[in-house]
Amino acid sequence: MARPLQTWKNKGLDIAAWPTKNGGISFTIRKTFKPKDATEWQESKSYFPNELAMLADLIKQATTWAHEEFGEPVASFDTRPVNPKVAAIVKAVVEDDLDIPF
Repeated sequence: MARPLQTWKNKGLDIAAWPTKNGGISFTIRKTFKPKDATEWQESKSYFPNELAMLADLIKQATTWAHEEFGEPVASFDTRPVNPKVAAIVKAVVEDDLDIPF
């Protein structure tokens, strides 16, 4: 089996960058854990809220690496939670601005 080009890990979460046949890269995301009563590691597709923050950080690291190594575009996103009061205000402003004639 081929080895990944790069990996990023944090407490059972890992992202790996793999070469593709056409010269690009792709990524896999994996969560592994070992139940207390088991002897073997298992994989899960479910994440706890605190793991999502760790996963977002790993994705940011992988994205930055892909940009630096291969010139891949870096997606920007805001990971702050949306305050319901702010969301309501923004929605009201956007709906009011729909009739602006420009």
